[in-house]
Amino acid sequence: KDFSGCSSTSDYGPNKCCFRWGRNVIVNSHVYLTEELDEEASFSVSMQGWYGWIYVKDSWKCRACGEDCKVCPYVNSVPAIASCQSLAMPPCPIRAGWHDNT
Repeated sequence: KDFSGCSSTSDYGPNKCCFRWGRNVIVNSHVYLTEELDEEASFSVSMQGWYGWIYVKDSWKCRACGEDCKVCPYVNSVPAIASCQSLAMPPCPIRAGWHDNT
């Protein structure tokens, strides 16, 4: 595991990470779902950081399954330099139990 871009870690993994623009970052997850997720289930992500001297802070909310998650970074409500990315989400439903994404 390479946490060289992170200033701290906890029982849940790395925290306060800084990555160079354009670097590929792989996110692994180990999640236990107590109940099945359907098309109403969603998750949210918030991020903040610097692109040169421009402060970027944004958040997204996506469905957990059934449709792609479209992520479009903005700076002060204006589309940022980075283009939108579409993240494929799994089909619904997602069964209860352990799920690993490594």
